Amino acid sequence: MKGMAISFFCMLAGMLPLCGQPLQCFENASFFAGVNRETGALETLINRKTGWNIIPEGSGMSFDMTVLRPDGSKSVVSGRAQQRPECMVYRDSVVFRWSHLKLNNSGQVLDIEFTGTVRYDLRDGLVFSGTVMNDSDCRVETLNWPMIGGISLPDPDDRLHFRTLSYTALSTVELYPRLAGYYVGGCNLPEQAFATIGSDRQGIYISCKDPEMNEYIRLNYEVTPTAEYNESLGTVMGALHYADRAKLRYQARATRHIFVAPGERYRMTEVVVQPFCGDWQAAADIYKTWRATWFVAPHRAAWLEDVNSWQQLQINSSESRINFKIKDLVSYAEECRKYGVDALQITGWNWGGQDRGMPVHDVDPRLGTTEEFRKAIAACQALGVKIILFTKFTWIEMTAPWFDTFKNYIVTDEDGEYRMAGGYRYNTYTQLTSFNNRRFGVLCYLDDDCRKLICEEFKKCIDLGADGMNYDENQHHAGTHLCYNPDHGHKVASYIYRGDNLLAREFLELTRKYNPDFVMTGEGSYDIQGQYYATYTRQPVDHTPLMRYIDPELPIVAYFTDHLDKNRINMCLMNKYSLCYEPRNFKGRLGEFPRMMEYGKKVDDLRRRYKDQLWNVVYNSTFGAEVAGEDILYSVLNRKSNGKRAVVVLNKNTEQARKAAIDLGNVPRERLMLVSPEHPDPVPFENEVTIEPQGAVVIIER
Repeated sequence: MKGMAISFFCMLAGMLPLCGQPLQCFENASFFAGVNRETGALETLINRKTGWNIIPEGSGMSFDMTVLRPDGSKSVVSGRAQQRPECMVYRDSVVFRWSHLKLNNSGQVLDIEFTGTVRYDLRDGLVFSGTVMNDSDCRVETLNWPMIGGISLPDPDDRLHFRTLSYTALSTVELYPRLAGYYVGGCNLPEQAFATIGSDRQGIYISCKDPEMNEYIRLNYEVTPTAEYNESLGTVMGALHYADRAKLRYQARATRHIFVAPGERYRMTEVVVQPFCGDWQAAADIYKTWRATWFVAPHRAAWLEDVNSWQQLQINSSESRINFKIKDLVSYAEECRKYGVDALQITGWNWGGQDRGMPVHDVDPRLGTTEEFRKAIAACQALGVKIILFTKFTWIEMTAPWFDTFKNYIVTDEDGEYRMAGGYRYNTYTQLTSFNNRRFGVLCYLDDDCRKLICEEFKKCIDLGADGMNYDENQHHAGTHLCYNPDHGHKVASYIYRGDNLLAREFLELTRKYNPDFVMTGEGSYDIQGQYYATYTRQPVDHTPLMRYIDPELPIVAYFTDHLDKNRINMCLMNKYSLCYEPRNFKGRLGEFPRMMEYGKKVDDLRRRYKDQLWNVVYNSTFGAEVAGEDILYSVLNRKSNGKRAVVVLNKNTEQARKAAIDLGNVPRERLMLVSPEHPDPVPFENEVTIEPQGAVVIIER
């Protein structure tokens, strides 16, 4: 039964101190929510499966808004300062209308109307949306809706944390316990997919339904100590100080950067709030259900579907340290063939060297001619080695000869100033002392003319005959999310990440026209960009691979630079990542990596031999097995055909062997076999195994 908006205060009298107040209630088997019909505040939210009373009595909040006045000053409009809204109750929703909003500081009445809707959906939980009609002389800049006030701790023995997707991994920020004080942070939606607030056993899932990235929503958390607790700032809250939790207030709010000009009407993106049971995987499953309604996987080259490995190689640095010339490229490809490496990513091939000359991508004449590069690429391909070109289109280098061509497309702030990224610190002594005279202007891809220019630069990579490109820092805008430039063809202000999507689609259309198998890879791409790019990541060994869990099919390439770091290769085995060798921070040769090359080849040979168990699989985190042991990490990979498991277990200790006990439930021993990179032939498994330092084993269910 999909829609339910039934007032049933007495049903939960034992759980709800608010029983009897003017609540509009929504429930299903998982949660109970009550919205105050007189204030529009979310007054109560309960996880019915666990009993967690998420919003205690008196903590509810409705909305607040910031407006820009004609004199340039900004003022706040808060829901608590307004008269009682008009309230309309429907079968599955409640709608509030606040008219003639009053400024907090002066009481001035503005001809602004906010209509806020709270809808119940069987799949999504609570859905917050609405419209703003602005007939005032002010600009509505931000609107906080929903606001979740006074979040309680799930249980006296639980932690409280904020989690989201960041650079392909699960990011966790502890809200409690932590040092006493005031804290604020958050994530960007839908860029970072979703967020949770909760413990390892339960939480609140928050996301938005906007795969087009039309609206910039900053989901903020806030930890505020009470006045009495301010006296004890500097103390550490831990297991012995859980009573102090009562002296802290936790809030969350979806800050919508909407910028509604005088005379405009704006309809907001839907934001969902849903209590859940379980760890981060349960929240990710909620997101994946919605993701399946819009995500379209792109065509990818066949070689990416097979086990593959890469090398990243710098031909020229940003300080003009030329490591080799174009004529020498084939010798590096020959070395790749010797070690079984499938793709060679060339960094610094364009004018100025790595991270110079952006966004123009002409071959640096100091390295050789464009035609020489084209022939060298073809020669490498004849050896069976793919060529991937390192690119960077996000910025314009302020000192580049073509700055005047691109300067009109630089993002500007509300004061009309260029938004810039700082320069790099690589090898020169002046840079290492933090002195760098190069700065990069952030380009606005919402501008149609800017994208046309960038597409011409991208086409140069295709014209060279390369097999693909790695778009470095493809979503790194130096903390810039909004563009205020009125000459770019968008409203002031607009969410520039939407321009990233527009550009990616145009890149994809160019590949369809000229080379459908051209590979597009981005660095740490957010999930929506998985419709266009594979991704490259630089995460630690023990990271939680949230992106891999969200998308088991997404090609992910992971780096390693250390001569003795077998752990990172094992991490790739565990998470179904492609290996990317980067000796001497991608300035060296594969021959300088003898131990890593030997071990990496063994891992890839194992993955090829057991392709259906280790490569053509669904990554399932740690679901489906229990593994115990000091310094032990593991993952469960499920066969696509029948769901049979392979458990990859690694010992991250660099000096000592460790024992691991593996439990796969009531599976007969004769159906389990043990393999490893060093010993690929299967042997029986006896529930426990000793793993050498930086070693890995795989238990396969027949």
